[in-house]
Parts: sequence; structure tokens; C-alpha cells
Amino acid sequence: MLRTANSVNDLPGAFAQYVAAPYDLLWSIPSTLSYEEACAVSMCALTSAQALFPRFGLPGPFYEPENVSLPGVGRESGDDAGDDDDDAEVINVLINGSTSSLGFYGAQLVHVAASTSRTNFRLIGTARPSKHAFLSSPPYNYDLLVDYRDATWPEKVREATGGVGVHYALDTISERDTVAKVHSTLNAKGKYHVFRGQDGGQFETKDLAIQPVYGTVWEGLGHTVDYGGG
Repeated sequence: MLRTANSVNDLPGAFAQYVAAPYDLLWSIPSTLSYEEACAVSMCALTSAQALFPRFGLPGPFYEPENVSLPGVGRESGDDAGDDDDDAEVINVLINGSTSSLGFYGAQLVHVAASTSRTNFRLIGTARPSKHAFLSSPPYNYDLLVDYRDATWPEKVREATGGVGVHYALDTISERDTVAKVHSTLNAKGKYHVFRGQDGGQFETKDLAIQPVYGTVWEGLGHTVDYGGG
């Protein structure tokens, strides 16, 4: 249900022939997109963008590089800093559920942040091995993929980061044991975003050193939206 000063629509469903909506919640579909492709942008792309840019503070596509900083990222005492560009810090980003719609958009937006900040990002994902070749190719370009059915995948992720851990983690699954597993890959200063609440995802966070941020897409719309009775 969408409430604004000028309209109230409390009827459920998405198959109406006509829908009244505030103009600033609408966007024109370019000729290069089909209706099927466009329908995912407002929900999944905005959800991923909201997590990466406002929530994590990663630089969006309209930032100037000289004004960019990466919050929560700093060299750990055991890192080899060195003076060569080859030793420049790598920012580790994990997307759990890389073949989800959120994961597809998230991977592409991580590359936007890397390009804007002119910083080395290592993109790590979880997916079935049958999807690894696909996800390693453009536009996703994962640097490392692990099989989420492998019980040791969190250890493999930490090993791939040289023990530094993940700086930014998106858990597009956010369900039961995935939360603790993703948390175990984090850097001490890492940031973690889930896309389901604790009740819906059936997980607990009270024992986690880094509390995950929970956000939903309608918080980024600038309008009050009632969903699920709240």
C-alpha cells in the first residue's frame, strides 16, 4: 500500500490495467530494455544500490574520485603495506547468493564503485560450480567464486583474502545459517548487509561481533510505504 498526500492505494495485486502513482516514483523505460528486463530495475537494482552506496558508503557513479573515501577500510597491523602499487590495499567484497537478482545487480554496482574510487576491489561470490564460468564473465567479472554447498567455503574466502577478511559483505540470502557463515568471513572493521529481517530469515545476531545492517528498498523511495501490515 502506497500512501502519499494526494493518493492512497490499498488494493493488493500487480495486474491492474491502470495504476495511479506519484510521478517521482516513475521512470521512462529506454528503448534498449524490454518490459521484462525493466521490471526488475526498480526493485532489485535499487535494493542493491541502496546497500552499497548509502548503507556502506561506497562511491556511486556520480562521485568525483578525489572526494572518495572508503569507510571502515584500513590496513590491519599484519598487512604488508609496502611502497609499490602492487602492494596497494585490495578491498574485498563478498556477495552471498551471486545468482540472485540482487547478486546480479550488486556485482555490476561493485565494479562501478571500484571504477569511481580507482581502488582495487576483489569481488568474491557464492554460487553452484555450474554457474562459475558465467559469473566470471562480463558484466559480473567475479575474481573468486566458491560453492555455497561446501561447508568450508567461509574458510576458503578468508584464505583468498590473505587472512585480511571481507570488508563489505552482501548476504542476498539472509536466511538461517548463512548469516553466521558470512559474518565469519568479515574483517574486524567489515560491514555487513542483510536483506531479510531476523524473524523472516530465522536467524539471530546477538552473538555477532559485527551487527548486520538491514534495509529495504522502499526506504529509498522518499515515500511512506506500508508493506505486510507495517
